[in-house]
Amino acid sequence: WSVVRFHHTASADYPSDHRVALTCQSCHTTNAEKVPYAAPAYAGTCGGCHAKDYVAPKHPKTVKGPGQLFYTVGELANCSGACHVYRDASLTTIATSQPGNHHRVTDAAFK
Repeated sequence: WSVVRFHHTASADYPSDHRVALTCQSCHTTNAEKVPYAAPAYAGTCGGCHAKDYVAPKHPKTVKGPGQLFYTVGELANCSGACHVYRDASLTTIATSQPGNHHRVTDAAFK
């Protein structure tokens, strides 16, 4: 038998621009067609594999102060949406925005 080489097309289910090289076994850990996601509720998104690594205090939704809000894993499951930090819980006025490529998996500093 020869080694099977399959190339996924870029989609929400496969991070083709992932910053590290992924082998088949990186995702298909049970030697099956289906991927056993670490967080099945977010299957097919970044959160499907990385929800356990999520640290809420690194993703503020509002500026520090009483009642500070944080983005949830669900809101950031596709690694977008935390570009803005709002002044308060009304989420109407942006206080700050993340600079540059802060939320791209191809960015070497991505966390």
